[in-house]
Amino acid sequence: MKNKIVFLGKIFHLFLKKMGFYKLLYKPKYKNMKYLKKSREITEEKLNSFYKNIMDKAIYINEIEYFNFYKDIILEKADTYLNNEFLIFDKNFKFENSIKWNISENNNFYPNAHFSKISLNYKKFGDIKYTWELNKLWYLQYLAIAFYLTGNRKYSQKIFNDINNWIDNNPPEFGVNWINDQEISYRIISVIYALQLIKEDIPTNLLEKLYWLFIESGNHINKEIDYTIKYVPNNHVIGAASGLYLISEMLTGSYYEADKWNKKSRKILLRYIDIFINEDGAYDLQSPNYHLVIILFLISIFNLSNQELKNIIKRTFIKSLEYFETVSVNKIIPQIGAWDSGRPLIIYSLPKEDSIDLLLRSMEKIVNFKENNNQKKVNKKFFSYSNGINIIENGKTKLFFIAGNHKIFSQRHADYLGILLYYKNIEILADSGNFKYNVEEKWNNYFRGSFSHNTFIVDNIPLNIPVGTFRWSEYPEAKILNISNSEIEGIVENKSYIARRKIKFINENEIHIDDSVDKYKIDRFKIVRFFHFSKEDKNDIKIINNQIILKIRNVKIELDFLQNSKIELFFGNNNPVFGWNSKRYGGKRGSLTIVQSNITKLKEVNKVMLRIKENEK
Repeated sequence: MKNKIVFLGKIFHLFLKKMGFYKLLYKPKYKNMKYLKKSREITEEKLNSFYKNIMDKAIYINEIEYFNFYKDIILEKADTYLNNEFLIFDKNFKFENSIKWNISENNNFYPNAHFSKISLNYKKFGDIKYTWELNKLWYLQYLAIAFYLTGNRKYSQKIFNDINNWIDNNPPEFGVNWINDQEISYRIISVIYALQLIKEDIPTNLLEKLYWLFIESGNHINKEIDYTIKYVPNNHVIGAASGLYLISEMLTGSYYEADKWNKKSRKILLRYIDIFINEDGAYDLQSPNYHLVIILFLISIFNLSNQELKNIIKRTFIKSLEYFETVSVNKIIPQIGAWDSGRPLIIYSLPKEDSIDLLLRSMEKIVNFKENNNQKKVNKKFFSYSNGINIIENGKTKLFFIAGNHKIFSQRHADYLGILLYYKNIEILADSGNFKYNVEEKWNNYFRGSFSHNTFIVDNIPLNIPVGTFRWSEYPEAKILNISNSEIEGIVENKSYIARRKIKFINENEIHIDDSVDKYKIDRFKIVRFFHFSKEDKNDIKIINNQIILKIRNVKIELDFLQNSKIELFFGNNNPVFGWNSKRYGGKRGSLTIVQSNITKLKEVNKVMLRIKENEK
């Protein structure tokens, strides 16, 4: 009887997991406590130990030498923050007096209830990430750098005031800013980074509050991280563990749980870094952006790591260096898969958030990267990574082809057999981006779905259909059949059909794309192809029979369809949603989308010839 009950319990557990009710499966029991319990004894010895750790255990690596690179930008940003003016993604926030930490995207306010009781209703509040982005306290890093560069105490005073204000208005476990353990890690890193850079005496009252903030933040992550490991197995695990590790280092010698947290977080990091970052340097999530976030968390803990952890971080950096060098275009990472603007160490978002120039420099210094580490890829022009990202470099042209499986489906996009194309570092065919996670269904379905990627579908049946914010209706199988210097071929199979795409370089200026369907319920059907161009105007576009001619900057592009086609152009359309591009989280702009369709039959090749020419001067 007991075994039967256990079995039924496991079945119910799996049912809840499948339906997405994760919080019912794992919810720590927090005590309803008043902030800074008077029963806890704060001694001068504990505070001195905590203060010494904050000042001496530096988390920054090589960033200081970069400050003067972007001094003017940094000071300009810092001065706006002095006035409580913040650009959060695409939205400007201005606070007249003190910052309202629970403000939402829609200018409503999240309740000051226990975090487990708060509903993140996007219809009322908008996207929670706007609130969380502000509460990462990333701007404290800019203020600290401004102080470092100028010595002006207006910056350090603002840091002290805002930390004090945040603590007073965000008691532990209460409010929306205690929901996500990775967000706590972002915040802790910002606080440590800022205090270490300004190196000013911390007022005693604030030091006491900081001490308890670190304890309560550590308690929260320590309890929540088990849930994160089970149900959010991606960069959130590395982020949460990194935050817990830093907290434990700052509390060593003053708090009895610090050693336990240190061992636990180190054990998690040692296990999951290698699980997420494969031997070829690729991150399983198929997101260069969140790969970058993982690296920044690891940079933040590197100085304080023991030798075992340093070794695995160094090994990860060596693998990731080669990966980023290959995947980036002119030191910019392309938009592939899930994406947002959060950065644990904000200096690495300069001069723009998708730039990796400073990041590569820091990684190279940490591992003493030598030129001969990269010799093996000098003559190689094609790359097939374990997370499904494939690349062919042919002269001035660089092609990305998304095919092959990866382990993490939750935040991926339905971009199977999708392509990105660059010519002389100019983006020609672009991924449409991410826009927002918590948004009405039509926008979520568009930006995550097949229609916003350079792929094709059959009879208007998407390759996959989003369910909610991160889940999917099914899990198609995709794989690469072959890849060489000039050719790549892949297939994807969903519940409805098997699609095949073959891409061949004739030369650096001409590419042939052959699309076909191997399996479908009927013999004749419609094939629909999407081409999203990095073009935010409607000028210089011509359609002549089955040919399209357009210009992007100084590049002329010709698309020839070798079958009778229906060709439609979309540019910022709302009904149906088509022709949008999101270059930064939260923002979207109209961009050129070409939708071509024709009738075909099983295994018939549907060819597109794409030619690129530089405009004559």
